[in-house]
Amino acid sequence: MVGVLALAVLGLIAWAVLLSPLLALDSVAVSGTGPGLTRAQVLAAARPPYGTPLPRVGTDAIRQRVARLPRVASVTVSRGWPTGLRIAVVRRTAVAALDSGRAGSAGRYALVDSTGVRFATEDRPPAGIPVLRMELTAAGRNELDVIPERELVDGAVRVAGDLPAAVRGKASSVEVRSYDDIELRLPGGVLVKWGSPAAGSRKAQVLTALMRSQKSSVRNTFYDVSAPDAPAVGG
Repeated sequence: MVGVLALAVLGLIAWAVLLSPLLALDSVAVSGTGPGLTRAQVLAAARPPYGTPLPRVGTDAIRQRVARLPRVASVTVSRGWPTGLRIAVVRRTAVAALDSGRAGSAGRYALVDSTGVRFATEDRPPAGIPVLRMELTAAGRNELDVIPERELVDGAVRVAGDLPAAVRGKASSVEVRSYDDIELRLPGGVLVKWGSPAAGSRKAQVLTALMRSQKSSVRNTFYDVSAPDAPAVGG
């Protein structure tokens, strides 16, 4: 008798947890959205199974669907007991806008994050990030058999990602002449010779120090950090 009663209790608990409407999903909280990625877009991708008991909701499947959105860098999905679901997204952040070179074309500028992922296109480059342009010299074009253009682009993206935030927000362009010859254009005609993508963090530190140490009476319009241990400046 006791065993039968225990089984009945367990069955009732299982029904309440897995089948009853008491724990049915009825709300979804979404965080991390912003420009280019709305709550509605996340929910459309998530396809939450409203009315399904929360223990039976497949959070991993929802996470995978939301992660396919181009602007999503990462996502976590968790249950918010007793009847809710939480979706937290981290949006991709553009460090550069790659210029396709097709003047007047829609979606001319591809937004690229620090990992090199192109996740959106815009008709105009967004404010606050540099435009990445391929301006290959003869030497740069000769390198293409050894260093393909995609690798050059990835290198320039690394440079944009390594830039100090204050510099990245002011830089109008990152121009690739060759793998070892990348330049930045800043307001007022200021030129920064960055060199190759190597030692990016060190170059960023040196550039920041040089710009901070600039005397108010001297307006430097040239910085060379291509050899960060032997930098140069000029007016």
